[in-house]
Formats: sequence, structure tokens, C-alpha cells
Amino acid sequence: MRYRVQLRIREDTGEVELFQVDTVDADPRAAGHDAAHNRVAAEVAGLLENDAIIDEVAPAHIIRQPTVYTPQAEPEPPRQLPETHGA
Repeated sequence: MRYRVQLRIREDTGEVELFQVDTVDADPRAAGHDAAHNRVAAEVAGLLENDAIIDEVAPAHIIRQPTVYTPQAEPEPPRQLPETHGA
């Protein structure tokens, strides 16, 4: 499995602004994928800081927007045209 690590550090403070580990060529549904990904993220984070706190972020294609239910008005019954008798 290959990984891409993105790291952004503020030059003036040394604060890590971005630390992201992504898999490049693996099927996220494969057995053991999450465990391997978490292990690699922890190992790389450990190079930067002892006991680093790691937050998991779901990929954008997995994040779902809440479904908003908008009730529809009851359809109006068809109108009855008045009967016209021969003119």
C-alpha cells in the first residue's frame, strides 16, 4: 500500500497546520485497510510529536449532507367543468 503525506508547518510558530495521510493505490474496502492506514498515520505523526493526537477525517466523497425533508402539498383534485347544454 502506498501513502501520500501532506504536511504544512507555520514557519513563524512551528505549529503543524496540516498533517494528512492518504492511501494512494489501495481499495478502502479491503480487509485490514483501516488498521494499516491508522498504523502508518500514527508512525509518521510520532516522528513529529510524541503521543500525537490524530483525528480521522472522512473523505469528501463519503461525507454526506443531511437530507432535508420538505413536505409536498397535497395535489388538488381535478376540477369539474360545469356541464354545458347545447347552445
